[in-house]
Amino acid sequence: MARSLTFRLLASVSFLLVGCSEDRVSAPVRSAHPPVFDASGCTNCWTTKAPMPTARSGLGVAVVRGILYAIGGLDSAARPLTTVEAYDPAADTWTAKAPMPTARGGLAVEVVNGIIYAVGGYGNGFDNGALATVEAYDPAADAWTTKAPLPTPRYELAAGVVNGILYAVGGEHCCGGNGLTIVEAYDPASDTWATKAPMHYSRFRLGAGVLNGLLYAVGGQTEFGAGAVVEAYDPTTDTWLRRTNMPTIHEWFGTAVVAGKLYAVGGFDFRDGVSVFSYDPATNSWAEGTSMPTSRQELAAGEVNGVLYAVGGRYTGSGPGWLTRIATVEAYSPDPSPPALAPVNECANPPAGTIWCDDFEYDRLAAFFERLSPSTLTRTFTVGLYGSYGMKAVYIPGVPQAGDLKLAFGKSPDPSYVKPIDAGTAVYRDVYWRAYLRTQPGWTGGGAGNFTQAMVLATPSWAQAPIGRVATPKALPITTIC
Repeated sequence: MARSLTFRLLASVSFLLVGCSEDRVSAPVRSAHPPVFDASGCTNCWTTKAPMPTARSGLGVAVVRGILYAIGGLDSAARPLTTVEAYDPAADTWTAKAPMPTARGGLAVEVVNGIIYAVGGYGNGFDNGALATVEAYDPAADAWTTKAPLPTPRYELAAGVVNGILYAVGGEHCCGGNGLTIVEAYDPASDTWATKAPMHYSRFRLGAGVLNGLLYAVGGQTEFGAGAVVEAYDPTTDTWLRRTNMPTIHEWFGTAVVAGKLYAVGGFDFRDGVSVFSYDPATNSWAEGTSMPTSRQELAAGEVNGVLYAVGGRYTGSGPGWLTRIATVEAYSPDPSPPALAPVNECANPPAGTIWCDDFEYDRLAAFFERLSPSTLTRTFTVGLYGSYGMKAVYIPGVPQAGDLKLAFGKSPDPSYVKPIDAGTAVYRDVYWRAYLRTQPGWTGGGAGNFTQAMVLATPSWAQAPIGRVATPKALPITTIC
């Protein structure tokens, strides 16, 4: 069996004309502020609130007139629920409401003109329980009505509302684990659905939020596993645009918009299930906030008066209680100006003096004049920084290398083959470059020898003048080298 070593180019491979780049992208740094459990108002801290009467995961949350509604979900035996409970933040109390007609989990919940819409979900398990059901709840009347069903039955979808239209995005309709790109729009005034432009990436267990008239679809599971992709949908043009990826791959998390920023809390993220990240559309960047006290996934989130509420879910991690469904409610008052994290798409605006920058977000492999072993060195989604694109190398026992990419710049002794990516006339005195590498979890081999090198070709036969390389120990495991 092939043993794989994943090269993850965390930001870019950059060739700089002079000086050493000091803007290397690093992993996000946790907030310096520890969690503070303070019943009074606080900034950038969490407080524990009254738990839900019913412990559950896979629920939906909506807010109407300052009251937060927790709808549906799965109970401790993974059975779908009709349960609806309302939380009053001012009194820190919960009240039972009229149950939803259809028991379900994995649904999407949104509000249009004071009416809560519960969309899709599953009723009898993942494999055969995808629902097209749409039911509307009127908090004033404490009553439910049935609406036109989703054209595409699905669960673990996301939803958002722009200008009175509800958009249902992504999700899954069966058991393949690949997710959907489907986007369907519901008009409550006519009780009708319309198909819209699909997302670029199929996914489910994603989050969504609306900022400045754009619907953002963030994270979720893709055909490659948990992902970090962020796309923004513009209803006026019916088009999707890529935005900066989430700082970590994410699925089964809660989302809410607070003070003009989209927050993603908890979830399955290969970390600890307590992460808090916020997206600022003005800078197209992510920042990290104070960690949530309780590690969990399959939770829901909502915003009331500038405070984010993380509701329910099931424990993340290992040990006693793993995956136990919980009733926990915690409230977060965000820091209005947390520090921004480095963007994934660094090459959209490379440092001054850059000859070449490639973060592999776009397929530019044709620019490399030589590419060896393309079957084992591939551009792959989710292996790059924060789950973006990167180059993945798979090593096979007995095969000395997994492939390489060769790029030429400046004067070339053989421009017909060693084709430079610039004009081919420049003479460079100093060249600095950088690349980032990570190994696959569990990798016990060495660094496979040469990782990256630069050489000056003196003749068409590749006689080398100076050569500089970064090599890695073949007998020792490595984690990062640059």
